[in-house]
Amino acid sequence: MLILHYAFRSLKIINVIVILISPQLLSICVAHRGNSSEELENSMSAFKSAVEIGADALEFDIHHTKDGVAIVNHDATLGRTAMPNKFCPMTKKISSINYSEIEQNCLLKNGEKFPRFDELLDYLKDKKIGVVIELKDAATDSDLKLLEHYFRGQYERLKIISFKSKYLNSVREKEWDYEFLMEVPLILLAEILPFGASKLDGVDLHFVTKAEINYFRNQGQIVGVWVYDDPLKILKLLNLGVDFVTTNKPRACLQKEKN
Repeated sequence: MLILHYAFRSLKIINVIVILISPQLLSICVAHRGNSSEELENSMSAFKSAVEIGADALEFDIHHTKDGVAIVNHDATLGRTAMPNKFCPMTKKISSINYSEIEQNCLLKNGEKFPRFDELLDYLKDKKIGVVIELKDAATDSDLKLLEHYFRGQYERLKIISFKSKYLNSVREKEWDYEFLMEVPLILLAEILPFGASKLDGVDLHFVTKAEINYFRNQGQIVGVWVYDDPLKILKLLNLGVDFVTTNKPRACLQKEKN
């Protein structure tokens, strides 16, 4: 069994290398929380806008409610993006709230509901756009079953990222139960190059050097950067050879990608 596991891990490395060398699978301009410079972040409007402008991929965050429902939101609480409402538990942690409380009492500032993970995946399933999922807490079996269902036959569209290696490692431990995860890169988010990053499938850094990019690419790993909005900086990073740039301004990134 151990030999088989290492064989599967080798296949995953091969899959990552294929992603690196196949232009049709690259996700260069990643719309951070959707097209968040033009629409409210992590809203369906922001995601639809990212699709409409032709972003290579979009990124979003998921948290789980007390009763295990995955919702799309960056912060651990709802207050920053929620419409003020005395009945909405805006300052409570999402992990301490049942989903029904959010559904019945809370709206985003643009008047939309907070998207559920399954609702967003259902919208994205037939769109020609990459999907980058940031785990704010541990992925559940329900989450992985949703990914398996909605992206069957197109798992190359997916990347899973997190600042917490324990959340990524918990996904890796489920590869026996969900074989499609062998095709999904697990990428560690960090400000600068972290210790132990080479144990995953890539890194997504805020600060990166050409030497670091070359090192990881020579290992067959993915290198992304976050979050850059200045067109000149985006162009410089693309010229350095990063695999993707996460940006609040995907229109500007797409323009530089064409240059």
